[in-house]
Amino acid sequence: MILDYITPENDFKTTLEKMTSLAGGAAADTERLTDMHEYMETLAIEEHFILDPSITRGLDYYTGVVFETFLTDLPAIGSVCSGGRYNNLASLYTNEELPGVGSSIGLDRLMAALESLKKGKPEPLTHHVIILCMDKSYTGRYHELARRFRNEGITAEVFPEDKKIAAQFNFAEKKKIPFAVICGEDEFKSETITIKQLLTRENHEKISFSRAIGIVKSAVT
Repeated sequence: MILDYITPENDFKTTLEKMTSLAGGAAADTERLTDMHEYMETLAIEEHFILDPSITRGLDYYTGVVFETFLTDLPAIGSVCSGGRYNNLASLYTNEELPGVGSSIGLDRLMAALESLKKGKPEPLTHHVIILCMDKSYTGRYHELARRFRNEGITAEVFPEDKKIAAQFNFAEKKKIPFAVICGEDEFKSETITIKQLLTRENHEKISFSRAIGIVKSAVT
């Protein structure tokens, strides 16, 4: 049974269903993996992920999901980035509970791989757009929106928490990101977005995605 449990199937969803069944039903860990799978489906990136229950990390402070990253064009070089969830690590150094997720990059291995693949064009120092988190339940849709911007040649990131809007604007300004995208319930219902140019404070409320693309491109290209 153990060997069956740790043997991955052909795709993420099938492996997860088998793990859930062999574990006797849904639990917090499998529900978390289910959430992750739903985000992958929303972003249309599921094909880039494999759920492998046999993976373990060599350090015992990991308490949740762990991951390893491989280059599809050069898999023989091995993992170039790995890490995972650790809820208790910070408590070794402080009385506060500070759960986190971390990773490490095998820089020498990665640079050698990029050189071999003749890649490695430097990215811009900052993003063109930040998508603010108005409601954490929309996280998957925010990442889908970021993907749409990237497909248009506009770099984008998603603010990870639904903090106060002022804190999110401050974060964007410190990183010198020129545009903030605001999408809440009204925007999603009307299939529009609100975009704010942080330098001039100019707002473009509930506009189409194509118009937003034009505004950003005219300012950053």
